[in-house]
Amino acid sequence: MGGLIAKGLFLEDNFNPKSTKIIITLATPHTPVLLLDTHIDDYYTRVNNFWDEFSGHNITIVSVGGGPRDLLVKSSATPTPHASINVITPDIPGVWLSVDHLCILWCNEFVLVVARSLFESVDYRTKQIIDDFELRQKIFNYHFLDRSGSKRYHRSIYPAEVPLWGSYRGENTWVQMNTTQMDWTVPKVMKPAHITVSLHTAADVLAIDARNHETRDWIFACVVETSISNMRVCKTGINLSMKAKIFPHKSGHKRKFALVDLSKLRMDGFTHVVVRTLPTDEKVAVTMELVRKRNRTLIGETNYLPKTTLISRTEPNALYYAVDMKSVVKPWNSYRLYVESHNCSIPSPGAVVSVNVPWNSEGSTSLLSDSTRSIPITIFDSKPAGKDVGDVKAHILLNPKCTYSIRLEYSIWLSIGALFTKVSLTIASYITVCLLLTLAYQLKALQEDSSCPLLQLAMPVAAKPYVVIQATALVSAVVQHISPYVPLLPTTDIQGNVGFVEMLIIPFVLYLASFAIVYISGIAMIVCIVFQGQAYNNVLLRFLNKFFFGLAWMSEWAMSGANKVPIVVSAFMVTVAYSACGGLALAIGLGFYFFKMVSLYEDFWEEIVYWPLRVLKAKLKQRKDKSVVTPKFQIPPVDDFSFHLTLLMLWTLTTILHVPSVLTWAKNYRYSNTLEPDPGFINGVIMSVCVGFLWQAEVPKSGLVGSKYLSHAVFMAAVLAMTFAQTTLYRLPVIVSGVFICVTLHQLVAPCFS
Repeated sequence: MGGLIAKGLFLEDNFNPKSTKIIITLATPHTPVLLLDTHIDDYYTRVNNFWDEFSGHNITIVSVGGGPRDLLVKSSATPTPHASINVITPDIPGVWLSVDHLCILWCNEFVLVVARSLFESVDYRTKQIIDDFELRQKIFNYHFLDRSGSKRYHRSIYPAEVPLWGSYRGENTWVQMNTTQMDWTVPKVMKPAHITVSLHTAADVLAIDARNHETRDWIFACVVETSISNMRVCKTGINLSMKAKIFPHKSGHKRKFALVDLSKLRMDGFTHVVVRTLPTDEKVAVTMELVRKRNRTLIGETNYLPKTTLISRTEPNALYYAVDMKSVVKPWNSYRLYVESHNCSIPSPGAVVSVNVPWNSEGSTSLLSDSTRSIPITIFDSKPAGKDVGDVKAHILLNPKCTYSIRLEYSIWLSIGALFTKVSLTIASYITVCLLLTLAYQLKALQEDSSCPLLQLAMPVAAKPYVVIQATALVSAVVQHISPYVPLLPTTDIQGNVGFVEMLIIPFVLYLASFAIVYISGIAMIVCIVFQGQAYNNVLLRFLNKFFFGLAWMSEWAMSGANKVPIVVSAFMVTVAYSACGGLALAIGLGFYFFKMVSLYEDFWEEIVYWPLRVLKAKLKQRKDKSVVTPKFQIPPVDDFSFHLTLLMLWTLTTILHVPSVLTWAKNYRYSNTLEPDPGFINGVIMSVCVGFLWQAEVPKSGLVGSKYLSHAVFMAAVLAMTFAQTTLYRLPVIVSGVFICVTLHQLVAPCFS
């Protein structure tokens, strides 16, 4: 969050915006990862609104995400429209690796990139950050996006036109590329060497792979006008060296790769491309290939098959291929691209795959080896609808001494992982919906059948996904239509490029997963009450002993009194909410609610255990009075247990959502007893007051008038939870609190009219 705080400093009255020229945010969620309270939402809104209107365009902002390895802040949350550069570490030249949320602070390859950028942003004369925004922008663009050679930007400022003939004393070597492929390798370069490539060819792209090549100005476009000593030479050349980009290499030597568009050069009137190498004592290798882009671009589609072979064998001595993946438009359209080598005469250099995502900086560059023959093709943000931004493309740099097979395989695990990363936080909303639908059915059954079915029996009947999902889609469409005319109407959490999959398929899958979670959690809670209830009571007694001077009888008396007069506990919880924080009051209420459930279970078993005694008592009375009827065995009703089990699970979920505020209160307790501001205060007070009545022995009452209408209201609360609280999670406790208010008022007022 440090990056967001840095942006938030500009909101302070005593902060001078002119004192800051560069902001680098590392794995900063510029859109909130978890919206658990309104204060975080308000802070994000204020910061973003300020920067939307801020006129200080002289500030360079760089936002860097960690890529797939960062499980805390997904890469789709790190871009911001206020940044000059949005990038993830796998796409940064010289890094090429994904990092986790902590590693991004100390990853040596990435730290060097940041350090070089900052050092080069200093004016050596004034010892201050450079005032020229455009120059700073070029420096950061070079290091974070377009590094084409040197580790320093100022050494990579390419002159527009460079003299080629006569610029160096002594002889010059001029070599003409006469075939479509050329491998030029020399142990050392004694004099400047120039390789000329004629543009009079059917090829439209020149691929160049240079290894251990340290010459800065090395690719040129020129017009051959002179022939000297039977050599066709160029006197000057237009510099194209900035089109290159560094790539990883097995040996650690510098490797540069460039794709030169020959069609454009021909249209501009040039006749040749020149690749220059200046004298060096090191071994230098330059491999070039003239290709037709159409013949070397593979269509990356599996045609609804799990995998497909794009090409079984690459052309002999091929250097470059591309895979155009039009089907990668959603995060769940994830693939694995396999590039497998065969018949290698020389195993080095290895193949490199560079993935480009045109609508954001989510690309990556990977060096393939014998152990790593595939790379994942996945995206974090969907392709923008209605915009021609291009398709995901993989550029493959091959070893010409090998032949390769290239195949594409749909990865169900990558797709599930990408989908889980995108929608996992919405699971809390779907769990709430399942519980609310179950509660709605139980309220309806209390009026119609005078009984409350157990959660595991009510859920299969009540929690029907097709009803609530369709209702949510309808409500969402209506709200989005009328929202421009109703200013106070909150925005829905279903927005953006929403299609059939996002509107129906994904909610259905999430709903089924939530159904299973609630069902299993309900069983687990019953098992805990049955088998661990006594142990829980013992722990509670030991805890109370500390407050009653070790007197066990006083602790037991306090527990018994709280069970019989729960309004005392309710009042204590309200006091805690006022004096500490609402989340702590909910946590205390959760502990007592579990104790209450254990007591209800014990009452249930008392009815069963005492039944033989009632039979014996009736038998004894029959000796004196034959009219006494022997009671028949009946399973005691579990209406109160079933009803409170659903409410307990809703209470548990609400408490979990307030855990961060409780942790914040505990961390700051030595400074202040009360949490200010407290996002859980209102919910804590409301629910504490409600359970003061709901914990009474006669709740729930059956056959009450209006139960069906209350059931419909709870169903609408479930629809509102799916519409407005899938990602804005702080709305869930508000909805649950509203349901508690309605249920409490109904149980309190309806008996007067029934």
